[in-house]
Amino acid sequence: EFGKTMAAATGSSTAAAQEFDFVRGVANRFGVELLDTADADAKFAASAKGTALEGEGARLVFEGIVGTMARLGASSADVSGALVQLGQGVSKGKFELDDLKSIAERIPGFFVQFADSMGISTAELYELISAGKIGARELLIFSDTLRDGLAGVDFDGFASSSARFKNAITEAYIEIGNAGAFDVLTTGVD
Repeated sequence: EFGKTMAAATGSSTAAAQEFDFVRGVANRFGVELLDTADADAKFAASAKGTALEGEGARLVFEGIVGTMARLGASSADVSGALVQLGQGVSKGKFELDDLKSIAERIPGFFVQFADSMGISTAELYELISAGKIGARELLIFSDTLRDGLAGVDFDGFASSSARFKNAITEAYIEIGNAGAFDVLTTGVD
């Protein structure tokens, strides 16, 4: 699924492969599961297509959110859910309070961190949200702050190591599949 969605979002299978390399690096750095992370990235990148976040901006947001949530021990479902909510706001061009509340449920201190990244109070942030003035630019500022906060964080616990091990097995299956081994096996069975 990732390949098809990402090829549609990036415009080519070559660009999709480059994005998969990026996601692989993020997944292994933060110790999160590769396939779930790739699926979330593909959907978020598709939401960002044609917006100010397309490309590097989407990558910055993705990395900041995934890394922050991994640091907090969030599940793959929580990470995916947060990225879906962000994708909805990105595709609309602005974030509504409900979009951001859903993310705040998954990231403790979300609104305070978001406001701090912009140098404003949370009351001012709520006013901007209500006025429809929180969009891609503000999300980039916030995500850059989140990403900066990941410097020096240790992502080497049991769950992270288990995810990296699972990723290595997944990548082996992908390589075997890309080499055509599964086609040979299924053709032989038919």
